[in-house]
Amino acid sequence: MTDPVEWNIETMAAYTGLYDDGRYSIFIDQNQLFWKYRPDVDFVVLPITEDLFAFDDTDDLRFNIIKNEAGAVAGFQLV
Repeated sequence: MTDPVEWNIETMAAYTGLYDDGRYSIFIDQNQLFWKYRPDVDFVVLPITEDLFAFDDTDDLRFNIIKNEAGAVAGFQLV
């Protein structure tokens, strides 16, 4: 079993930024992590594991963070 993710502002901040040449972004608003899909569409993302997230409005899609060799966030994959 996986240990629970310590979910706080510092943990969330590690995932924020622009992805896919600025097409997508991950940001924090009111202590929640959001994934911006289009200029007018934001989804709350919820941690499942350290690098796997669910969207608050669907069980059909997951968001997997990809890290580089140094452990820094390098991208994401929808699964």
